[in-house]
This record gives sequence, C-alpha cells and structure tokens, in this order.
Amino acid sequence: MTTFYFNEVLPAQSSKDVVALFGDLVLKAARLIKKFHLSRPIIIEKPSSEISICGMPLSTIIEACPKRDVKNEAYFLFSHSTLQELEKKTLTNDDLDALLATTFEFDGQDAMNLVIAHIMEWPVLSMPLSDSLQKDYLIITSPTEEDIKVVNYYAQDDTAFIEHWISEKETAAYHGLEKLKCLLGIDNVIVTDEFEKEWGTAIKQHQDIVYERFKYAQDNGKLTLGGSDDTTVRKDVVKGTPDVYELKQKGSGIRVYFGYSADGGKIVLAGFSTKARAAGAEQSTDIICAQGRIKRALAAADI
Repeated sequence: MTTFYFNEVLPAQSSKDVVALFGDLVLKAARLIKKFHLSRPIIIEKPSSEISICGMPLSTIIEACPKRDVKNEAYFLFSHSTLQELEKKTLTNDDLDALLATTFEFDGQDAMNLVIAHIMEWPVLSMPLSDSLQKDYLIITSPTEEDIKVVNYYAQDDTAFIEHWISEKETAAYHGLEKLKCLLGIDNVIVTDEFEKEWGTAIKQHQDIVYERFKYAQDNGKLTLGGSDDTTVRKDVVKGTPDVYELKQKGSGIRVYFGYSADGGKIVLAGFSTKARAAGAEQSTDIICAQGRIKRALAAADI
C-alpha cells in the first residue's frame, strides 16, 4: 500500500462548499499519509486542470483554498504521476485487456479507474459531496462480474476504519515477506533493509508473483551459486558486477536482485523493482546498487 487514489467519479453539481470540503480532505489525508509513512503523491486520473468537480477544475479548487498551508499541501499531493501512466507500468497486458473488456459503474458513471485502484490496493479518497460517497466501501457494479467493494476514505472524523485497513495491508506485507524467508530458509536468507522497504511498498499481486517465481526456481534447481538460465534466474554483469542475480517474471516485468555468499550457503535479497521503473541505464544502476547491498550485508553478517 503506497498511496491514495483520488476518486473522480463525483456528482456534476452540489450545493455544498466544495472548496471547504476539499481543504478538509487534504488536511486529514495528509495526516494519515504522514502517520503511516505512505507515498505522499496522490494518484489522479488526469492532470488536475482536467479533473472537473461540480463544474470546477481541481486546479481551480486548489488555487481557491484560502489557507496557504492547505494550498501548498494540495499542490504537492496532486501534482504527480497520473493513473494512466501507472496502470501501464504496473498491470500486465492481460490484466488491462480483461479490464477493458468489462463494464464497471458507480452511481451510473464509468468506474474503471476505481476498479484499477482496488486491484492496486490503493484506498480511494473521495470528496463527501453526496451520501453515496460517504461510505467506507464504494460498491462497483458490473453486468458480467460480481460487485466490487472498493475501500473509501472521505475525511470522516472516525479514522479507525481506514487506519485498520492500512494496518492490515502493512501486516500482510510483513507476513508475505516472512513466508518468502521460510521458503528460502530462515537460516539461509539475508534480507537487506532496502529490499524490505521495497517489498513493503509493492502491491500484494507483485509480492505473490515473487514468491511463486522463487518457488519455481527452487523446485527446478535454479537457486544455486553460478546457476543461470536467462528466463527464470539470470546472472547480471554490469560494469564488473558478476555477483548479482536477477529473478525474472516476463509478464509483469518484476525484477528481484539477489546474491550469494562465497560458498553459496547464504542468499541475500537486495532489490525489488519493475522493468518499467528501472530500464536501460536505470536498471544498470539498480544492479550496481544491489551489488553494494549484497557486499555490505555479507560483511555485516561476517561472511
């Protein structure tokens, strides 16, 4: 769980004070983000100047905020990557094809992006402009699929619900890592701080893929010092870094970098990224960083 997704499926009109509601939402969301150390940028469906809320662009609403601290926070939160960019980087082509072939609705409006947010495990951030938006879950309907309950935060005073949901996701990520460590052997695996942090910010779908790929590599004798087949586990050589191995998954573009102790008895998990986020020169940098992490981890363990 890394961020909130701003819900653009809103009423076309409202008698409420939109600017005041938005300001309250910004401040309360910012507090939750800080409390749980989430990624501060909030994912938006398109640039803020193109998102209409009750006839006003989101950028206009931000500019109309009377308090400077609220305005500054809003500019920071809503000035980053759009949903379209992220869904291409994170969802596989099969995922996108299956979604695009289905109709999803909320309050009679297209809710495809809310479903994507649900898949990505982003809680939705809604302005409470109507009763239907003041719910802990938004119910997304489809004529061909079961209803989907999307987690929704609308700046309610009682934050226990959303805090519990976020904590559950963090706990699930922790247990997922413990499961991976058990697979590789508790006494044989070293997890770097960097890998643990990257694992914690990955969506569960990607964590599950990493576990299954490691299990496949293990079951097929690929997790050995010097082992490499270029489809499951590849040995990377970038600027003299022959000691870094890469666990691959073609569909999602996931890359996990790891290494071994000199005798092959210990495996060091050093990096977790995706192909879209780390390509070309950036990937080379990731490999070099992974080598440094592996060396430091082995030195700290006196191996």
